[in-house]
Amino acid sequence: MKAIINFKKLLLSGEAKTNDWLNLKHTVSEDYNSLPTHLKLYISDLKQIEACGLKKSDIVIFDHGCGSGISILFLLANGYENVFGVDPKTDKYDGLNDSISNLLGHSVKPFMNYMSGNKIDLPNGSVNYIFSNQVMEHLSDNDLVSYLSEEQRIKGDTSIIRHSFPSKNTFFETHTKTIFLHWLMGRSSFNRLFRKSKREWLENNLFLRWDHVYEKEFVKHIGPCVQENINRAELAEHFEEKAVKRFLRIMFHKMLAVPVFTSSLKNFYKVFATKEYVQRNISLK
Repeated sequence: MKAIINFKKLLLSGEAKTNDWLNLKHTVSEDYNSLPTHLKLYISDLKQIEACGLKKSDIVIFDHGCGSGISILFLLANGYENVFGVDPKTDKYDGLNDSISNLLGHSVKPFMNYMSGNKIDLPNGSVNYIFSNQVMEHLSDNDLVSYLSEEQRIKGDTSIIRHSFPSKNTFFETHTKTIFLHWLMGRSSFNRLFRKSKREWLENNLFLRWDHVYEKEFVKHIGPCVQENINRAELAEHFEEKAVKRFLRIMFHKMLAVPVFTSSLKNFYKVFATKEYVQRNISLK
């Protein structure tokens, strides 16, 4: 991750050279074990898509809420050419598109802007892999509908969709660093616990929902998704979180390896930890 962040800084400053790009490609291919868990999951999903007969150069990838753009740079460095992402703040990435095109030697522009009505500038049925990380809890009810509807429109016949996010079931609320309180109170009452600036941010940016609400919306707009968050826990070897969340993750991972605790902890994690909803439309060859 650090190598990607440093490379992004070079891109933004206009100082990135071909050798920097080659070094990044080497680093991400050789340093798999130290990757954050979500990036490992992306690679695993993409290998499944490749196993359906698609080449790396043919696979179209869409990061639905690309944030810092780190995942896009990571996948480009792994040899995937058709990687795109959109975010409400992608205007700050305009310079990145030109820098990336120059380094890769072709006209790919991975960072996109929403079109009118939150439409995505990709053709119907064109995308093989759609993912988001810590995005869906920030979508209002109306935005969630358009978000999922667009995914249904762009997903291809061979495709995987993966969404990782905290739901209201998640016992540790990471945005406020509180435990259980969001279970016991309505949204407005919960938000009033915090000072004005934080309260205003929560009102405009945090929309926690119970698992069954998300599952109903998935079925309605993109089709059923399977909850696979235990795979994320089992893959975790390096813990990028900080403070309380890091401590909880490390302790859980250690206890998961103790046979007497394994089954009950898996059941607990499935219900109360960050969600990992996945839909696979693949036929392995």
